[in-house]
Amino acid sequence: MSRRSISAALTTAVFLTISLLPVVLFTFDGPWLGRGEIAIRPKAPRPFRFTPAIYKEFDQWFADRVGLRYPLIYLASRLHVDGLQRPIDKHIFFGRDGWMFWTDNAESTPATMADVRGRLRFKLAEIQRIETQMLAIRERFAACHIPLAVMIAPNKQSIYGEFVLDAGTTPPKTRLDVMLESLSAPVRDMIVDPRPMLRDAKRRHTPDLLFPKTESHWNGLGAYYGYRAAYDRLSQLTAVAHPGRAAFGAQTFSKISYSGGDMAMRVLLSPWRFQDEYTQIIHPDWVRESQLSHRDYLARNPEGKGRLLLFGDSFGNQIAPFMAHALRRGASPRQLRHGRRGSREGPPGCGVVGYRRTPRRAPAGARAQPRTDLPQLPAVTAAGRAQCVAQPCTTLRRPAPAATA
Repeated sequence: MSRRSISAALTTAVFLTISLLPVVLFTFDGPWLGRGEIAIRPKAPRPFRFTPAIYKEFDQWFADRVGLRYPLIYLASRLHVDGLQRPIDKHIFFGRDGWMFWTDNAESTPATMADVRGRLRFKLAEIQRIETQMLAIRERFAACHIPLAVMIAPNKQSIYGEFVLDAGTTPPKTRLDVMLESLSAPVRDMIVDPRPMLRDAKRRHTPDLLFPKTESHWNGLGAYYGYRAAYDRLSQLTAVAHPGRAAFGAQTFSKISYSGGDMAMRVLLSPWRFQDEYTQIIHPDWVRESQLSHRDYLARNPEGKGRLLLFGDSFGNQIAPFMAHALRRGASPRQLRHGRRGSREGPPGCGVVGYRRTPRRAPAGARAQPRTDLPQLPAVTAAGRAQCVAQPCTTLRRPAPAATA
């Protein structure tokens, strides 16, 4: 056998070995070659029901059990992040000076940050649905004499867009800017837009950051200014106890260094490559916190007064303890509750702050109904209004999710 034939045979054998080894070693993850422990989501369960999503679910189940998965993930991160200087996950955008941003248009990959570049707009029908649903929500709470404010949590690029756009570029209007201009005055009055306050705080606190470079969420300093935007609106709607505790000087912050935020750890799987800083809040001892579950959160303060119900997403976890500075739990349990199920102990007494950054998708074939990024609440009827008056809103809870368009 010639040397050329032997070389071809060895090449084929090596190729087949590399190709088949992950299948032969199915379910064997192999060693993690990176620093520290790998931060990765749990493995997807095996799909047992035949649904339209079964092929995607099976693909995820199989991919989570490919042999030598950990070494392959490490080699892929070395190739893409270190060698090609691009993210593994197509929903992440690498900005300048080590900044990372989560896409503002999940329908398009790879991430182009179309919204911050002024290229995305809500359709007129979408704005009309938002208007309709917001007015319905306001009427529902007004019937129960509960003040309501709706805060739209900012994404990182709306505060640090200069690290996405070319240097010297004037930021264009985003779809949120155009939407706010298109809504009626009564609906705009319901909305708390914390972006101006956070942008001003960004300038005043430089070089301290409100969003870590490698994190998708704000840090304790950013959460404080989000809280202040909501607090200032609530204080216009209702009496809030201990107003002095909302001042910046009454807060205690500390800065720590850490190996990358959620985008570096859980998406790029490369925490050791991205050193970052995080400003955290140290809440007073009299604020008692309790994380009930991933979705539900409690914070109690015996020195506070009243209660507030907060509907929100993961941005609300850091706002909730700030709100507890003015709340208490009395004989009739008074607490701050963050979560999708609402309060089981009674109605909110001082106000409701609700926000959601991403719209929910409707199941296939669902009937179109007015939609917004807020909890779906039942329309107010004469009977419902009478019930609110008779029972002081003790039945006001978030209902089961309605079908949305």
